[in-house]
Amino acid sequence: MKQLKNLKFVLLMLLVILILVIVKTSGKNRFKQDARETIEAAESNNFQVTTKELKGNENQYLIVDLTESDSTPFENSVKIPFVKLLEESTLQKLKATENKILLVSDDNSVAAKAWVILNQLDFKNVFVFSHEENAEVLKYEFQPDTAATIE
Repeated sequence: MKQLKNLKFVLLMLLVILILVIVKTSGKNRFKQDARETIEAAESNNFQVTTKELKGNENQYLIVDLTESDSTPFENSVKIPFVKLLEESTLQKLKATENKILLVSDDNSVAAKAWVILNQLDFKNVFVFSHEENAEVLKYEFQPDTAATIE
């Protein structure tokens, strides 16, 4: 009788574990795109908007300010801290807009991370505001080593 009671306990534990595994694996994956498509979109490098491109076209964009500070450089912007980007209310706001979404942050890496997340969630027309015309300029020119020789 004691063995039967122990067997029931073990079977009950296995059933609970099985239910938890099923619940975990059937959970909703919110990312619509895979990483390869996101990398291809990033390599195309057509997701940045410069100050010159934005000037006069502010009404075409929903400007999303991702900074934690209270000050914002734009008048008509929506303040959404980066940590609250994936909340349902925030995602519904972004889905409801007909305009292009422009992500603005003091740190360009934060805006780029937000762009990757929204891109994988299948948001279209998401752009990152770049304060500089060409954000990636090499500081140093390549200088070959003169001591190295071809053998």
